[in-house]
Parts: sequence; structure tokens; C-alpha cells
Amino acid sequence: MKTINFHIALLLGFSLLPAISRSKQIPLRLTENQKLIYEWTAKNRILTPNSVITNEAKTIRYSLLVNKIANDKVFLTAQILKNSTDHSQYPGDFTDVRFPQCAKKYEIPSVDGLSEEVLYQIEFQFELDLNTHTGKLTNRVEILEQSFTILKNKGSSEEIRSKVIELINKRALQEKCDLFLYPFLFLDTDIDQKEIHHQKFGAGFSVVNQNEKQVELKNNAEDGKPVITCIVNKQDGLLSGFIKEITNKSKPGNNYILGIRQTEQLTLLRKSLKKPQQLIVCGHIENPVGDQVELYTLSEPFGNDLDVKNVSLDENKNFRIKTNFENEGFVLVSNLNKNQNVPGPVILLYAEPGDSLYLQAKLVARKFQQETYLRNDSIRITDKDYVVAETISFSGDRRYEAELLNQFWQQSGFMPLLRGRNFFYFNKSGTNAKTYLDALTQLKKLILNFHGKIDNQSITYIEHELQSLLYSVLFSSSIRESIKSVYWPFDAVMLDDDMKYSVQSQLDTLNIYRIYNEYGIFSRELTAKYISYKFHKLSTTVNPRLLISSVYGSRFTDPEQGILLSKLVLNGSLYYREVAKQLYNWALTPHI
Repeated sequence: MKTINFHIALLLGFSLLPAISRSKQIPLRLTENQKLIYEWTAKNRILTPNSVITNEAKTIRYSLLVNKIANDKVFLTAQILKNSTDHSQYPGDFTDVRFPQCAKKYEIPSVDGLSEEVLYQIEFQFELDLNTHTGKLTNRVEILEQSFTILKNKGSSEEIRSKVIELINKRALQEKCDLFLYPFLFLDTDIDQKEIHHQKFGAGFSVVNQNEKQVELKNNAEDGKPVITCIVNKQDGLLSGFIKEITNKSKPGNNYILGIRQTEQLTLLRKSLKKPQQLIVCGHIENPVGDQVELYTLSEPFGNDLDVKNVSLDENKNFRIKTNFENEGFVLVSNLNKNQNVPGPVILLYAEPGDSLYLQAKLVARKFQQETYLRNDSIRITDKDYVVAETISFSGDRRYEAELLNQFWQQSGFMPLLRGRNFFYFNKSGTNAKTYLDALTQLKKLILNFHGKIDNQSITYIEHELQSLLYSVLFSSSIRESIKSVYWPFDAVMLDDDMKYSVQSQLDTLNIYRIYNEYGIFSRELTAKYISYKFHKLSTTVNPRLLISSVYGSRFTDPEQGILLSKLVLNGSLYYREVAKQLYNWALTPHI
């Protein structure tokens, strides 16, 4: 076995050439207990005459926690939160180092793969010197020792352990440290210089755009060299955005592949203080329809069962609810109506652990026209009473997130949310599927209006969750249209003949894994609708009961598929567990 030296020190330089005047520099401003979350992506895209095809996309999300600031030094803890590779448009080619058990039995893990799997489980400790602009990894020895222990407990052979440790020591640690220290690349940058030279990238940078919040730098790249764009935050001196792109053109005569475009991107998703795993929601309700207020949250690893916390309004019509809350997601607040024939209002909010949300609402009774499509294609219109918020305002944490959700619902023209038996829904009867296609477009425009007000991680979660809601409706409309001659449901969405092909084509190519939020209320709903849609499509040629039986009897054409499915369900992400739950429901439920 080759002996590896565990005691080699690591020193990372990220300084710029000395600036002329420190008064013109952007200083680093951090506070203790501050947490930064960054996401790095690397994509290979194939350029064709008609499209751009993503061949591979690698994503690493990591956190930086400021433990201590003393004597012109910053002490940090870095931790990898996500490390995944999407090899193509199919979720079966998606690998995640969090779940190494999901690999097929005959696939032998590579040394590179094992090193990524090991380092995902380990914390990195750094010491940044603000005077010399250098960063030092202070727990290198412990990392290598922990890596050795993890591999030994995994049952790796001595030869494999030796190769992985050597790789980590010689290359992998350096790569991870470089990645973790990217946010400090332009520390103390003098933005008034005509050209900013950088040790790491060599080529000179110049300021191409700036405002009171940030400055955008771009390198003077020669033809055939990477084009680099950096965004430095003026308030804290940190890198908030980084893009490095190079296009390698194909040789003349290749009419199908024009070239390969390689892109690296680093994005600051969130900057916040470390918070406790709890949630406080309080507020004032004018004209309440009952004296009880309920807060619904999702904490179960799979399924749609919601946790509920109930409190009474005080004499001033105020309420305060405090509950345990461990995962970001949507929460719902409802004022229970004493008149059970008229639904009480439901308010949709977004929250994260440690948040305190405040709302003030004035309630009013309102009639909505409800169209019901009968089996003979006739339409019955009835008036339906609802209690809704005539006016509503938000403050505290997540104010802009709440405003985004409220604006989305109002602009989309959807019926009010209703509380069912521990679940929520809204009446869709008589609406056209085009309404929800248009809402997908409106959502993208609305999201743009809130960039800069909401951090990237939160706004992505909200966008994916609302997309899940809309696609759930579209999946249902396609299913219901296919069984219209047999049964016309009460809550039906219309799908025009000229839209059927385009809608179904969009649904057939949708990879819901990419928008699925593990603790998302609407993501769970989407999974159920997705499974139903796929089985209805298959049932045109295969009896669903026989198909279910073959799945649970493990009678696969490829035996490895059965092993893989079992591993995904038992050890994979919550998405796969939710899929398994829906498959189980289908196995036990009669279908027309």
C-alpha cells in the first residue's frame, strides 16, 4: 500500500495584484454566525443548427458558515449540500452522491466517484487572513483520516482505499478548496483601475457595469479563450455571480454538430444568519368568520398528510402560532368558518426554518360563478359563496414571497383555495386548460419582477412549487379528456381538440424530477397526477392491473431494474419514495 502523507499543509492564494489606493477597494464585510449558500454548475452543450442540447450538467451546492472573526482572520466551515450529475434528459441517468446505493449492482464505483461520495460527508475548516488575502485549510489531516474511516466502514479494499486517499490528497481537496474560496476571489478589488489583473485567471478584467449594489467585471478574452463575467457585491465584497464560457467549434464540414459549449457558473443562492428550526406565524384578522385559526405545514417524508396547529383569536382578533419547522416550503393559514356551508379563507405563504411571518387581512363574503360540465356536454352555472381576503398585507420575514404568491393567484384568476380533509384544492370546473398554460408563462414574468427582492434559492423553490400545481392540473385534464365518454368528473378542466397534441407532447417530455421539491405540498400532488397520467397512457395497450402486478412481482425484462427500483425507494431521495407510495395506491385502487 502506498503511504500518504497526512500532514501536508494547504495554502490557497486568491489575492489580486496590489491596488493603488485602498480607499477605492470593496472591503469584506461578514458577521459571525452568517451562512452563505452557493451553487456551482458545469454544463456541456452540443450546438446543432436547430437547437442546443445539454449533454451533461454537474451541480455542487455548498454552504459557508462564519464561525468566528478575530485578529483580521475569518474562520469558516464549508459543507457540501448537494453533488449531482444529470447525464441526459432522462431521470434514470441522474446520479447523486447522497445516495450511492442507487447505483446499479453491476456498476463498480470509480475512484473519482468514491472520492466525491466521501467528501460529501465531511466538513472543511478554513482560516482566511484578511491582511495577506490567503486562505488555509486547517483540518486537512482530519479530512484524510475521516476519509480513510468512511472507506473502511464501507468495506472498500485496501487497494481502493489507497487510490481514493491518494486522489483526495493530491487533487480532490485542492479542487474543493478552490471551489469553496471562489466567493473571495475579488476581495478588496479596486474597481477604479482601468484594468484589473487577476492571479488565477491571468487576463485583465474591466468594469462593464455597476450600480450602488454591485459591480460587473469581464475579462478581455482573446478568440478561442474563455469569456469570464463576475459580479461582486459592493455591500460585502463577496462574489455573487460568476460565469465562465468557452465554445469549441467543430471542424468544417460537420453540418450536424456545430460545436461544444462548456459553461461554469457560480451563484449565491442565499445569505442569512443561522436560525432555529421553528416557525412563528402571527397576524390580525378583521371581520373573522370564526374564532379559530389553523396553520398547516408538511413535515412527513412522503405522503400528503399535513401537520396542523390550532389557536383561538384573542379579543382584539389577533393570533400567534409557534410550531416546529425543519424544512422550507409552503404553509397555509385558515380561519375556520362557523358556517360550514361557506368555506373559510385560506392564505398561502412560503416559510423557512426560523422565520417569523405576519399578515393582516380583512375578510369579506363574495359570490363566485361555478360552471359544471355535465355528461351530455351541457353546462350548469351556479353561484357559490366564499369568504376571501378583501385586503391583505404582509410583513416580517418572507414579505415579498407572500406578495408573489398573492399576486400569482390574483393574476391567474383561479378560484379561492379550499380546505378539504387535511388537504387543499381549488375548484377548476369549467375552466380551459389554456388558463393553466398561460399561467405558466405569467409565472415566469412574475418571477422576474421579484428577482433581487427574494434570494435565488427561495424564488426557485416557489417557482417549482407553482409549476407543480399547474402541471398537476394539466395532467388531470389530459386524463379526464381521455375517459370523457365513460365518466365526466364534477371538477373537470376543458382541453380543446386543437390543444390536445401540444399539451400531451409537453406532458410526455416533462421531467418532474427537475421541479420536484422534497417537502413541497404541490410537488406531492404532482407526483400522484404524474403516475396516474403515465398509467392511463399505458393502459391503452397494457392492462394497468397486469402492469402493476408485474412491477410488484419484480418480473422485469432486466432483473437489475427491480434491484434499482428497490434501492431508489429505500435509499434514494424522497421523490422516489413518493413515487413508490403512488404506485402502491394504484395497486390497491380499482380504475376505470
